[in-house]
Amino acid sequence: MSYGENKHSPVPEVPKKRSFPLSAAAVNLSGGLIFGYATGIFAIISQWQTDLTTCDNFLAKSACDGAEAIGNCVWVPAGTNPDATDEPPNEPTLVTQLSDVWVNKAFDLPDGKAKAGEQTAEPGATSAAGECRYPGDAKRVCATLMTTDTCSAGQGEAKCAWNYDEKKCEPEVGWSPILAGLYSSLFVVGCALGGPLASLVLSRGGRKHGLYVIIALGLISQVTVSLGWQFNVYAVQVVGRFIAGLSGGMACVVSPIYAEEMFGRHEWIGTLFQLGCTTGIVLPALMGFILDPYNADGVNSKFDHGAHTQGMLHVVIHIESFLMVVFLGIVAIVPESLVTDGESTPSSPASPASPLTQQFANASIGSKLRQMCPFFLPIIGICGAQQLTGINAIMNYAPSIMSSASLRPLAGNFYVMLWNWVTTPLAIPLVRCFKPKAMYYAGIVSVTIVCFLAFIPSYPGIVSNEKAANWLSGAAIFLFVACFEIGVGPNFFILAQDMFPKHLQNFGTSLTIAVVMTFNVIINFIFPVMRKGLSGSENNMDKGQAFSFLVFGAAGALSVLCVFLTMPKLRSEQDAEAAAAAQEPQPEDVVTIEPMNHA
Repeated sequence: MSYGENKHSPVPEVPKKRSFPLSAAAVNLSGGLIFGYATGIFAIISQWQTDLTTCDNFLAKSACDGAEAIGNCVWVPAGTNPDATDEPPNEPTLVTQLSDVWVNKAFDLPDGKAKAGEQTAEPGATSAAGECRYPGDAKRVCATLMTTDTCSAGQGEAKCAWNYDEKKCEPEVGWSPILAGLYSSLFVVGCALGGPLASLVLSRGGRKHGLYVIIALGLISQVTVSLGWQFNVYAVQVVGRFIAGLSGGMACVVSPIYAEEMFGRHEWIGTLFQLGCTTGIVLPALMGFILDPYNADGVNSKFDHGAHTQGMLHVVIHIESFLMVVFLGIVAIVPESLVTDGESTPSSPASPASPLTQQFANASIGSKLRQMCPFFLPIIGICGAQQLTGINAIMNYAPSIMSSASLRPLAGNFYVMLWNWVTTPLAIPLVRCFKPKAMYYAGIVSVTIVCFLAFIPSYPGIVSNEKAANWLSGAAIFLFVACFEIGVGPNFFILAQDMFPKHLQNFGTSLTIAVVMTFNVIINFIFPVMRKGLSGSENNMDKGQAFSFLVFGAAGALSVLCVFLTMPKLRSEQDAEAAAAAQEPQPEDVVTIEPMNHA
């Protein structure tokens, strides 16, 4: 007699849930916070670079001399007033400057008029002591150049740029589009390389080792950027930004993986990385708004008596150093992840690595990439929706974009970042009701539609009323940010790890972060150039910005098709199906008795 086999296929083993919500939440939130702060500070640095190279801002010798290190401004004594003094009375210190600005903002007082006797002046005014001039006396020289070609060429030491709104030649201030794009892009290049670096670190140690490397790289980057800013060495600054990118790219991989493993499932924990990211972005925007050197009427009131703008930026830079130290304290007290690819620690034994994980870890890079082939198109789809729809272009160039809508650059930047931060927590209750994949799909469709809609008020002449066009353009940007932060942003970091089987998670997530940051490099470097290139023969930047929205919309549409057609079943969905199958009552085994043969 023989017995037949059970006809039912074996039920997959259901992963055992582990729940360390406080550790998971703290690490995921902190990782997003330091990544977001490093991202958001670019807009402030770029705008202050413009302010400090605008020599018209400085009405006292001390202020002009302070700006000489950045803008090469030169103080020229008036020579006609022997009673004039080089230094103004009662020059404010950094501490009093910070407190005065905060009081003015908090109580809506006109900046520069809170203290009796404080001078305010229109940019370009001169004091009795002299004038702060551009290198090569560019203000006088540029005013004599009447065409765009002669203006762009400059004259001698004088560097000029054509003002397309005023139709005149003015001294060049701030970074050129190429230098600004390079400064922004090298951070993202670092992020792209930080993903593979995270995979290497995670394969050789626990998750906490990766977190310590993130903190060390972050602290090194802040010191480097600060030194580059202090001595006005552009190359040192961009090296620091590159190192910051390595730290941020690793954070995008390690923090979400640690959170998922310590919490045992995604849900609201997965959205905390994006919440931390938007919180980090809004903090430097808030500092820039508080320390904005211009009052509500656009009048410069902080530079005229030597405001310590360079010192203020050091403060803004090293706020992230403080955040890194706090993150270090958190990492020191949280336990090691329960899953470390077979690695274990004395305090927290790890789950043994599965045979598939061991086999993949020992495979060649070519073999690993071949196993990743089914995931290449989904990776391109979610990364394209994440970056090529233009979210980081808006984040990094918000001051110039919002100034087109008649807002002061740093004020407009703060309003966008604040809205960016406010909308992100809305994803937390929604993710309890809807699956992350469904929210992501709805989000990428919404942002694509908004990109096309934003073209209408942004293109000059479609909306005849200029004020209405500015309001509609601003509303389109705010709607875009809301759709992105509720649907796309938080759920990207969930999909970036959940779309891969467990043995491919480290490598797959790192590869996804590398791809998304590569797209980020493209959009950050190309946007200012594309905006100028699409501006037409008259170099109308508003027209270039409008056409940029069409490009973003087209990229979003392609990403939507790619994601819808190629996205695989998520690992969490497979685990849920396995759990449901395990709970179903199984029929009894069927016994088959062979008939006896009679002679």
